[in-house]
Amino acid sequence: MAEFPETVKSLVALAKEAVAKQDFDQAMRYYQRTLQLDPPFDVVQDYLQLLLQVKDLDEARSLLADFGGLFIANGRLIYYWQALLQVDDYLGFDQSLDWLKRQDYRLDQSEQAQWTELQQQMMLVQFTSEKLAKLTADLLLATTTEDGNWHQALQALKLLTPVAYLQVVEPSLVSANLNIAARVTILNEISQFSQVPELKIWWRGELRSVVANELVPLQSVELFQELIQSLEQYAQSHKIDQAQQQFVFSNITTYVWLTYPFCQTELTPIDIWREFLFSGQIPGNTSFEQRDQIQFWQEEEQKMLKQLNS
Repeated sequence: MAEFPETVKSLVALAKEAVAKQDFDQAMRYYQRTLQLDPPFDVVQDYLQLLLQVKDLDEARSLLADFGGLFIANGRLIYYWQALLQVDDYLGFDQSLDWLKRQDYRLDQSEQAQWTELQQQMMLVQFTSEKLAKLTADLLLATTTEDGNWHQALQALKLLTPVAYLQVVEPSLVSANLNIAARVTILNEISQFSQVPELKIWWRGELRSVVANELVPLQSVELFQELIQSLEQYAQSHKIDQAQQQFVFSNITTYVWLTYPFCQTELTPIDIWREFLFSGQIPGNTSFEQRDQIQFWQEEEQKMLKQLNS
């Protein structure tokens, strides 16, 4: 006999019954099933309260990341900020300003005042020098050796404040052996901080400064947006199929990744690069200097692919 379909209402009733019996694991399972059914905000909020009660901070951080927009839409921005700090998601709290900016959300006076107060509270969070030293050493090893698990090393930094995060990643950023994908991931993370600092990174054989206005989130890189728009126009005018569009999009994404955060200066002249990115072939009218530039980044692409597959 077919089972009755589950509804948010029935699952929430079962979850609350389990909470009353203090069977919190079962209650969490019911709430997790409601998340697959597009639940209303009050259900998400109830689940968050349960997670805070049982101190499952990992699941709470995941819930806030997935449903942050729902908190904002329901006028609970300050509550959302407070919850992020309560679960030690300091980076998520600090980066929320960048996220809100990209949503064209403007803080009102009370929200701005609360942001300032919470930011000051976060600045008081301290980590032991031993912990930061170990994280720094682990990250440097993981990001500069072929078999290093840099994904895991970076994940361990998620619970740091922005100030501590910068302290830990700086030695890796100036290393000549820094994994390319790790460099992009770190810089993209920093680009979303509420206050982006000037950085030093190892770039093409020398230390180079990255000033704050050069470091924007990857999805906001002006040249990337320009190339994607060009792709859409090219696809329409040349009637290219989805497979070819995906090939071109992959090409664009790869080389923007490789040259981030200096895409604007590295992918020039843009006409030559656009033709190369769209066709996968170096144009015949390319000068020796321009050809050397493209070939350099082709070699870097192969290096990155090797690192990603290792």
